[in-house]
Amino acid sequence: MKYLFYILLVCSLSGQAQNFAKLWQPIQARIDKGGSFSNDELNGFLKTHDKLLQQNLIEKSILIDYLGVNAFKAEHYQESVDYFDQAIAICNSINDTVYRAFYLYDLACLYNHIGYYTDAESLFYKIITYFSGSVWCQ
Repeated sequence: MKYLFYILLVCSLSGQAQNFAKLWQPIQARIDKGGSFSNDELNGFLKTHDKLLQQNLIEKSILIDYLGVNAFKAEHYQESVDYFDQAIAICNSINDTVYRAFYLYDLACLYNHIGYYTDAESLFYKIITYFSGSVWCQ
């Protein structure tokens, strides 16, 4: 009986992963084409699929980063910083340096845009250190 429970649990989890992959595919296709998203679309997806996104944190961070980009374009700079910080925190929680570097770049560009040059510069240097020992730099 105990093994049957584990088999059912594994089947259930793989079904959830497949369901999320189907949900994410059109979003990824839009991203790949350079598409943008409205805040309503992003917030709707985040709220509707919160449980699945807790298991797919990179995808969650991508959506939050898009909210930050939208806020930046609307010149809501503090809101943008808050979203970028949330995306960075997600990457920190799972030790993902690649996406963290992308979001730090977005934050550095924002700081540069609003004249916080020292803050922007330190973030650009931080990004470089993430990749200085990686395969990409050899």
